[in-house]
Amino acid sequence: MTVRASVLRHGPRALTIVAAALSLVVVGQVAVSMNASNAPAGTVLRYVPGDAHATARQAWDLAQTGKTRDAWSSARQLAVRALAKEPTDIIAVRAAALASAQSGNLPRAGKLFDYAEALTRRDLITHIWFIENAAERGDVATALRHYDLALRTSRAAGTQLFPVLAHATSDPEIARQLADFLASGPPWADGFYRTLIGQDVPPETVASFVQRLHARGVKLPNEVLDGAIANLAAAQRADLAWKLYQATAPASAASLLRNGSFDRADRAVPFEWQYAQEGSIAASREAEEKSFVLAFRAEGGASGEIARQMIALAPGRYRLEADVGLDKADNLRLEWQVACVGQAQPLAKLPAESAAVFSVPAGQCPQQWLALKLVQAADTAAEGRVANVRLQPQPGS
Repeated sequence: MTVRASVLRHGPRALTIVAAALSLVVVGQVAVSMNASNAPAGTVLRYVPGDAHATARQAWDLAQTGKTRDAWSSARQLAVRALAKEPTDIIAVRAAALASAQSGNLPRAGKLFDYAEALTRRDLITHIWFIENAAERGDVATALRHYDLALRTSRAAGTQLFPVLAHATSDPEIARQLADFLASGPPWADGFYRTLIGQDVPPETVASFVQRLHARGVKLPNEVLDGAIANLAAAQRADLAWKLYQATAPASAASLLRNGSFDRADRAVPFEWQYAQEGSIAASREAEEKSFVLAFRAEGGASGEIARQMIALAPGRYRLEADVGLDKADNLRLEWQVACVGQAQPLAKLPAESAAVFSVPAGQCPQQWLALKLVQAADTAAEGRVANVRLQPQPGS
């Protein structure tokens, strides 16, 4: 069973469940790397009988591949022989420790791994064993400390460790302690955040964890925040996406409409402008004299969406207007459409060239899409500009 499958199958106590599987994966990868960078132990021993380092590597290979108590006993004997000549050989110490663990002698294995850590804090496999041991005892704090040391030891460790941590955020206690730890700003934090939003972790879990981090004052990269919000919206959880946007961008969220003047770059979230970039219509934010506008270009006969933004209007009446500049073509027309998120039928279709009023009903319409569309196209290629989009509540609404 893979690490990810183990997490998904066993749920909340993921950190405990996957520790053993993770250790085998990482130990195996480190062993491959070790053997690739050295001559085979048997070859070295033929030319230098009794070489401590080669004997240690032979013990390590046997400790990993052995399937019987006799094999593990032989691994321990080889490791002891190597340590007799070189007491600080970390490979020999690990080999003796792993062979003891394989044989079921965990107290001896623990003492040997303690010795390994005393020799060096930069041995990845030693940290993996401590992660497994702490997780099995439910000691999240110790497991996280060794996660930290392992991730500082090897950049490659994140490939295996980050997905495990990402899935473990579904456990409230692990999430709490992990958020506290990340608030200290470990150097690997950004790599973990990017893994978090790229894994198949439920978006609700990611949102909850991101809010924990935000509450602790952790400044997340915009791409991480944007990814978490966009994933929620894509999962039909616009309500949670809006709450996360409000929590992490309160000033922007306080406006009925974001960036109506187009004076700043939009984030990659549905609550800011999203511009058409494919097909026969292309739109973008462009500078024009001393201000910015939404500019679009359409191929001849093209129609469709130019830009959209998700808004969260309370029930009531609203006035929408904008400054619109179009080519002189007689049959070129723009239209605003307002629709409840998750519903195909628009609440309103409003001419973009003049001010218009629309209503948001009470009930199941807490978020809405505001979309600018080219509904009647010119026969030839056409261009247009939209600026100063204003959205205001109407008196008595």
